[in-house]
Amino acid sequence: MTRKDCLMAAIDAVCNDRQHTYGKPEDNFKLIADLWSTYTGAKIGPQDVAVMMILLKTARAKNSNHDDNFVDIAGYAACAAEIGNLEKQEKPKFRLEDYQENYVMHCNTEEKAKIFCDFLHDAGRTWNSGVLYNQIIFWRTYKEKTVYCFDEGMFGDVECAINSDYQVLEFDDFNWE
Repeated sequence: MTRKDCLMAAIDAVCNDRQHTYGKPEDNFKLIADLWSTYTGAKIGPQDVAVMMILLKTARAKNSNHDDNFVDIAGYAACAAEIGNLEKQEKPKFRLEDYQENYVMHCNTEEKAKIFCDFLHDAGRTWNSGVLYNQIIFWRTYKEKTVYCFDEGMFGDVECAINSDYQVLEFDDFNWE
C-alpha cells in the first residue's frame, strides 16, 4: 500500500463508511470519552479517545503488518486534529471581568498554572504580597489540587476553596490561545 492509498482509504473510512455507520466522529468520541471517564474515574475527552485509539492500533501494528492498522491510525489522527479544533472553537476565552468575587481557577498541572499566572500578570494583577504573578506560581504546594483566588491574589487547595463557598472554574473549560 502506498502512502497515498493509505490516506485515501482513511478519507473514505472516516468521511464515508464509518460516519454513515457510527455518526459524526466528534459525537461518537464524546460518548466513548464519557463512558471511559466514568469507568476509569479520570477525565477523558473526545480527542483523548482518538489518541488512545491510535495507541491501540500502534500496538497492533507492532505485532502484525496489516494495512488496516495504518489506515485506521491515519483516520484517528485526522479525527483527533478536527476534534481538537472544534474543542478550541467551543471554549470561551477567560475574561476576568466575568468572574468577580468568590471564584477560583483550578489548575491541575504546573503548565496550566504557569499559563494562568502569566495571564494574570499580563492583566496587571499581583499576589496579595505585591509579588508579580509571573515570578512565582506556588503550584508545588498543592500540586494538582491548586486553585488561584485571582481577585484576592492568593492560592490554595481546591477542597478548601469549595468548603469556603468559592465557585471553582476549571482551566480546561477555557480557550487560552
